[in-house]
Amino acid sequence: KWGDMDTAVEGDWTFEWELKGSAKALDVNGLNVPIGKTGSTFTSVHLSPIHVQMTMNVPRNPNAQEEDDTLEPYFYGIQLKDGTRYMAVSEGGSMGYVSADSEEFQQISMLNRIIEPAQVESLLFVSPLDDSGALEVKLQ
Repeated sequence: KWGDMDTAVEGDWTFEWELKGSAKALDVNGLNVPIGKTGSTFTSVHLSPIHVQMTMNVPRNPNAQEEDDTLEPYFYGIQLKDGTRYMAVSEGGSMGYVSADSEEFQQISMLNRIIEPAQVESLLFVSPLDDSGALEVKLQ
């Protein structure tokens, strides 16, 4: 039957390994960095080895047909201090305005790889309002 498990080897298993790097998160606050030509500004980030939480000021879309019809820059990747770029790293999460009358916008995203936050130089975004490629926001 599909989904049934067969035991190949009987026994108790224990796995141990030591991960390199640091589990320490990176918090950067008090920024006011423009994100390309989008009209949005990047204000803060909490970056852990497995997820990122960002806050931006994003002007509301005056032509919005629905509440979630926004023009926010979309988190797309990271650039490390050695120049390595990882694109399409977002693996789901949530995003939206913090209240109905605010332009404060939050994105929370799981990452599809484990990173060392201290090695991240920039966050990369894409946007329908700026077609110049990856929009870089330096954290340091």
